[in-house]
Amino acid sequence: KEIRLMEHVLETATEGDPESVCNAIETFGLKIAGSKGWLKVAAGDKAKVLVTAARSASNLLLEIGTYCGQSAIRLAATRRAKVV
Repeated sequence: KEIRLMEHVLETATEGDPESVCNAIETFGLKIAGSKGWLKVAAGDKAKVLVTAARSASNLLLEIGTYCGQSAIRLAATRRAKVV
């Protein structure tokens, strides 16, 4: 499943665009993996909560225990103007 996810992201996401990568991961989870299992990522409302919390957090963020990196990408995207 993870290899198919990587292939889907490489085929559909725009290089250098974190939102595009996250959308590709979510699309895979909803449309492709859903028929053959599940993909545990923070999508939809959970993603909104994550981004809101990250934007109001201090200058430091720490991601512990990532599965495919989708949450880490969202966290890093909130810090685009800073060093990641």
